Amino acid sequence: MELKLQMCGITKEKMDALARNSGLKIHTLDVRNNSKITSDLFLAIAKVATQSEVKNLLIDPCEELRLTTEQLMELSESKTCGKIHTLDVRNSSEITSDLFLAIAKVATQSEVKNLQTDPCEELRLTTEQLIELSKWKICGKIHTLDVRNNSDITSDLFLAIAKVATESEVKNLLTDPCEELRLTTEQLMELSKWKTCGKIHTLDVRNNSKITYDIFLAIAKVATRSEVENLQTDPCEEFHLTTEQLMELSEWKTCGKIHTLDVRNNSKITYDIFLAIAKVATRSEVENLQTDPCEEFHLTTEQLMELSKWNTCGKIHTLDVRNNSKITFDLFLAIAKVATQSEVKNLLTDPCKELHLTTKQLMELSEWKTCGKIHTLDVRNNSKITYDIFLAIAKVATRSEVENLQTDPCEEFHLTTEQLMELSKWETCGKLYKLDVSGNKDLGTAGWAQVGLVVTQCQVKTLVAWNCNLTTEGIKAFKENTRNAKLNYLNVSRNEDLGTAGFGEVGLVVAQCQVKALVAWYCNLTAEEMKAFREHTGNAKLDKLDVRENKDLGTAGLGEVGLVVSQCQVKALVARYCNLTAEGMKAFKENTRNAKIKILDLGFNPIITSRDEGLSTISKIVHQCQVETLNMKYCHFNNDQLRRFKASIADTRVEFNH
Repeated sequence: MELKLQMCGITKEKMDALARNSGLKIHTLDVRNNSKITSDLFLAIAKVATQSEVKNLLIDPCEELRLTTEQLMELSESKTCGKIHTLDVRNSSEITSDLFLAIAKVATQSEVKNLQTDPCEELRLTTEQLIELSKWKICGKIHTLDVRNNSDITSDLFLAIAKVATESEVKNLLTDPCEELRLTTEQLMELSKWKTCGKIHTLDVRNNSKITYDIFLAIAKVATRSEVENLQTDPCEEFHLTTEQLMELSEWKTCGKIHTLDVRNNSKITYDIFLAIAKVATRSEVENLQTDPCEEFHLTTEQLMELSKWNTCGKIHTLDVRNNSKITFDLFLAIAKVATQSEVKNLLTDPCKELHLTTKQLMELSEWKTCGKIHTLDVRNNSKITYDIFLAIAKVATRSEVENLQTDPCEEFHLTTEQLMELSKWETCGKLYKLDVSGNKDLGTAGWAQVGLVVTQCQVKTLVAWNCNLTTEGIKAFKENTRNAKLNYLNVSRNEDLGTAGFGEVGLVVAQCQVKALVAWYCNLTAEEMKAFREHTGNAKLDKLDVRENKDLGTAGLGEVGLVVSQCQVKALVARYCNLTAEGMKAFKENTRNAKIKILDLGFNPIITSRDEGLSTISKIVHQCQVETLNMKYCHFNNDQLRRFKASIADTRVEFNH
């Protein structure tokens, strides 16, 4: 039926009477154009409308209504009521969960536009209260909402918490963290509407329908707001995003993975758009970023620092970071990160006058391929210089075109073939006193060329190259790359395949690099090798020549050694284990008439004491060359030989060790 009570002067008493005496169902109840609606009258109308199961209540909207706690509780029992523009329930008694729920019911059912209620400082709700409260769209404000120790958190309960917390503008949400939650697409979309929610450790949204932008965004919203630590989601194969979608998605810190992100054909790329692309691409671990290249960017210090946080970004042709504040390490590093990640072709930056870097800063900066210029780079007083630190210095110094590199010299390195090849790429390096490449048998010609570069670039003074399968071609390639090198010490021992031509090249290296000491043990040296060496040393000066363990020198070979000693003004000669004979020593003496030898080491050659002629020749060499120290240990003197030999050199000041 339809009941019209228009212009009837309806009062609370009349409506109460109607409620008591009417058992009828009313489809449409029209109470418009009545007197000003009071709280009592509004409540009475609600009773009648509810009891009569009114489907269509026609009532003038109530502009403002102020209700007591009792009226609120009573009105909340009614399912049907009129509309209220402003509902004032302030100064009610202390807000309990029941009272808060009553306010929410009334405000929602009455479609309140302006709810005036005292804020609730703290509210603790049970699972049932949460679920009930979540049904109502309009409610008061809660500062602290405590929903801890509820039953196992299901998706419905989690959603209820989010609804209540968001609608109540909760500032402090106390909830047990949810270990794992699995959501359907519908649940995701619903939960994403609510700004405040509890924490989730593992969020599983796999096997949802095809991931659209809206679903992806919903995942990002929920995962970010819930501080998800482990997001399990099907990867998105490809996304094409508009500028608006990019900007929106970039606001969310946690999101799913995207294989291919296509942001081409967006509007002109501003800094804000470029940053949004970087945020989304980095957070989504994009493998294939398709974006229009940015022709030119001028960035402030603040923009640089922000952009440097993101690992994946679009390409920039020209990056202009001039006229920024004083360049600190952090700013220099930010420039390097952005320039490298954006594959900058033209970097415009003010040169850095001086930069002092710690080991940690060095290692970090060395990861970035493109960086600004540094005039003076100071990396002194770092921790003990390892190969990795030394390489990092070389990378940074070369890329930054350093003019003045201040670094503590490195005492010694033993490098593998791979380490050598890597270090040789960098033109500006720290100083390396000793380089040991012993045992690298697979260097080959190209490898020895790289060794030459390292020696030159690192200003190496001592090179040890034991047992490296060094060949003529290898030493020649080394020589070509050491034109400006200065070597104090060169050790080519155990390289038995150098041959005549190879040892000739060693002579050229000695002359070119002004080698002061040459060590060549176990090199199968013969007269031919020593002759080739001598002919190529020119006017070189050698302080020390060590040819021990070359047992095939023979008489002619010792003669050539003598010529080398004279020509190169050798001050110390070591010829241990060389099968020296009286004839060999005589050939040596004949070729050292003008030589001055400080140290002569002929130890471990017992054959030279087998005949007095050999000892006599050595005595003459001591006199002729003014030898200061003579070492002849383990040469097997007998007592008579020893007595007579000492007597033969007694008129000299030679120190004789036997």
